[in-house]
Amino acid sequence: MEKVTATTTTTTSPPSPPPPDPHRRLARLLSILADTVRLRILCVLASGPAHVGLLAQLVGTSGANVSHHLSVMERAGLVAGVRSGKYVTYVLQQKQFNELVEELQKVMVVQV
Repeated sequence: MEKVTATTTTTTSPPSPPPPDPHRRLARLLSILADTVRLRILCVLASGPAHVGLLAQLVGTSGANVSHHLSVMERAGLVAGVRSGKYVTYVLQQKQFNELVEELQKVMVVQV
């Protein structure tokens, strides 16, 4: 006759992830803005909404290139596209941009 023993398994929760590093997020956003075409697009959008064709003309590059850069900035939450018929008008996400500036100011403050 075989002896059967009961085993108990204990489960432990995995450790909590570390809190998000604000420097990492800021570095990611700054790396997105470290491109001259993106900075030009951002400057144009700071003065008001614009569609890809106008942005391409004002920035001095192709519409395809502008669309690529807008896509990167849209994923980062810096700009948003609003569709109207067959056109998409892009706007600066002012709140997100202001938060970026505030975060940068906080990091740049040297505490003595």
